[in-house]
Amino acid sequence: MMSRVRADTGKALPTISGPVFACLVDDAAYLLWAHAIDVRTLKESPIDGELGSYIRLQPPKTLKTSGKSVDILITPAIWDVIQRAMTVKKGYKVHGKPLITGFLFPTRKGTPYGKNRLFSM
Repeated sequence: MMSRVRADTGKALPTISGPVFACLVDDAAYLLWAHAIDVRTLKESPIDGELGSYIRLQPPKTLKTSGKSVDILITPAIWDVIQRAMTVKKGYKVHGKPLITGFLFPTRKGTPYGKNRLFSM
């Protein structure tokens, strides 16, 4: 959650996107076992909003072939990540006003992270 060490000062600074990246990695890599695109573009709408309910994912690969969706049970660990992500997102401001976006893991502009940005993380 720190920047690279700056050549001019020799210091690293906290990154603004660090907390949302941590949620993204926790959710994508360890808990959902979903493709990066499915997680970085995940919206709040397919989440029922409570522990023990499901997140419905429609992976682009399956959407093009069978069209089937995948339902993932919201476990306590997944619920914790969702809550952390929503807390981080509430702190984002655009021109002094709260950010309004449907994405669960948005950039500070409200858009999903791009593939290259996620890989560079």
